[in-house]
Amino acid sequence: MRLLGCGLVLGAALVQSCGPTSTGTRTAVDAGSTLWLPPRVYVANGLDGTVTVLNLDTGVVRSTINLSRGRLMSMAHNVHVIAGTHRVVVTAPVMQGDGTPPEAQDELLELDTLADVVARRTPLGARMGAAHVVGHPINGDVYVTAYNANVVLRVDALEHRVSTLAALGDGRGPHGMALCGKQLVVANLDGHSASVVDVETGAVTEVALGGMAVQAACAPDGHAAYVTLFDLGQLVELDLARLDLRRINLIGTPRGPIQVTVSRDGRFAYVADQGVLLNHPPSRWLYQVDLVDMTVSQLTEVGLGAHGVALAPGDTMVLVTNTLDDTVSFVETGGMGTMMTVPVGDEPNGIAILDAF
Repeated sequence: MRLLGCGLVLGAALVQSCGPTSTGTRTAVDAGSTLWLPPRVYVANGLDGTVTVLNLDTGVVRSTINLSRGRLMSMAHNVHVIAGTHRVVVTAPVMQGDGTPPEAQDELLELDTLADVVARRTPLGARMGAAHVVGHPINGDVYVTAYNANVVLRVDALEHRVSTLAALGDGRGPHGMALCGKQLVVANLDGHSASVVDVETGAVTEVALGGMAVQAACAPDGHAAYVTLFDLGQLVELDLARLDLRRINLIGTPRGPIQVTVSRDGRFAYVADQGVLLNHPPSRWLYQVDLVDMTVSQLTEVGLGAHGVALAPGDTMVLVTNTLDDTVSFVETGGMGTMMTVPVGDEPNGIAILDAF
């Protein structure tokens, strides 16, 4: 089963032209001795193995980063900005084909955010099914879900050594993940569950969710995680102290929610409804969910196959990758109106925003 926008085998908007794609031009202002760069958007394009870098304020394409080397094609699955840092990391599973060497390894890539190139490649193992990635804002370690291997990998910050942080059990199919304080909350697509992993000890507590868990996001204070359930059309709140659940049924005939992000004040969640899996028709819905009232407060249409979501600084805009339109929608959070739609690469999946520095 292929998860569109993720690049893995897993079981009326204003259109603004961005002009020609740049391969190395950088927009910067030299303020005295300090190089200032505007806030940027990183878009992982699943099928062409690239990351598109956009200026957040204008939507203009800053550059396109090619992740592949030679004839070996890497897919851009997920991209993440480690909180409080300027580090941008990308999971790059190998695109399997008839000529793919069996020893070809999935990789964790770290980007040079000044030059817009790949700065470091860390091999993760062959046919691991590298999926989502998060980084620890304090110790700098990076964690990767490996769908095929049913594990969470840890890449240490100092020597970039890869080890298994947690084995989740056969048939779990870990996909999305969020770091809530000292706990990783892993969405198990095949296991229909969430695994709560202690990042210090690797101890695992599994919570049954009853549906295909795709992605997780944290409440800002870390008390809860919010997990999307594709087949049930739900967003579920998991209390991380009591491990009990509250469910929000998405309205407007959801066809399969994928990614979720939570506002910095903890009031709202934004959920992209993709569809496509399980022979569901593709969807255009973007939901704003009130986490206090536990109801959908607003919904709007974006591009076809809405998948990845990221909130801009100040939470004034939410950006959505549209896997079947090869675009990113910029949506203002107040009235949920689309401000512009920007073309990117082939099947954009993950999306992350790096603030100005």
